[in-house]
Amino acid sequence: MISLDFIDVIFHFLATSLMGKIIEEDLWLIKNLRVEKQWGARRMMKMFPNKQWKKATLERIIAKIDATGSILRQPGSGRPRSARTANSIALVEQLICSQEGEPGFHHSPREI
Repeated sequence: MISLDFIDVIFHFLATSLMGKIIEEDLWLIKNLRVEKQWGARRMMKMFPNKQWKKATLERIIAKIDATGSILRQPGSGRPRSARTANSIALVEQLICSQEGEPGFHHSPREI
């Protein structure tokens, strides 16, 4: 028989894991509250306790809104496309193939 404590723990885990995520609709809500009403992280957490937002997450989003005026990812952020050029791909393939037939000397593709 499963104890009630175990069921409470599982229910709490599921509730917090599902409700703790910030979805795109939440981002738009946070942006509107920040821009139109100048609300801070604590006020948003107080007014929406069922969302279970983390203060640090809200502060990060608010800082981004204050700096850029947007919640969208900035163009050019992320991994540069130049990392997977035809030259670099050919070079890695050549280095991998050059290790064949040399026992005791090998590198993973990540190390190359």
